[in-house]
Amino acid sequence: MVVGGGKVAARKVRDLLGAGASVTVVSQAFNAELLSLMKEGKLVLIEQVYQPGLVQTLFTDTLPLLLFAATNNPAINQQIVSEAQQLGILVNRADDADEGDFHNMAVARRGSLTIAVSSGGTSPVLAAYLRDQAQLLLTDALVILAGWMESSREALQQTEPDQAQRRIIWHRLMDSRVLDLLHEGDLQSARSLYDKIMSGETP
Repeated sequence: MVVGGGKVAARKVRDLLGAGASVTVVSQAFNAELLSLMKEGKLVLIEQVYQPGLVQTLFTDTLPLLLFAATNNPAINQQIVSEAQQLGILVNRADDADEGDFHNMAVARRGSLTIAVSSGGTSPVLAAYLRDQAQLLLTDALVILAGWMESSREALQQTEPDQAQRRIIWHRLMDSRVLDLLHEGDLQSARSLYDKIMSGETP
């Protein structure tokens, strides 16, 4: 559950939806992004003023796992934190991370790769900057290699039951020129070398 309908709330919602969460947003008003997500059927919007006791009123069967206080009113955010803690729900307060139970990480994603950065709540701007730098590391070559590794994982477990030997193969792969060849755009040579390493050949 996210309380708030502005940019901060929308950012929280994007991350939650990206993680596969079921999200309910409560606010007097919602920005265009939240309204668009609602029309796409990706979340539930409840147009209502937050008041203490609202969580139990809305969630009569199962309480939410996480509660986010993301309004522009510090007093209301504190009420949300208090209610969450009384109900045993983990809570994040957008305007004062230390008042909540956890900090949000700034996340960079490409394909199956994810890099998360946290400043421990001391500087969200710094965390966002580091996330943007991390995004530059997630190249097309890395995404391709991650896809190959994912598709090979089960087969390697069957052909090489010893975990220590599998680890040696994966390290051999990362020490090889496969990633360099991918960065150079030589997909065919990269795949040929990759297959040799996966079959146990020494490149």
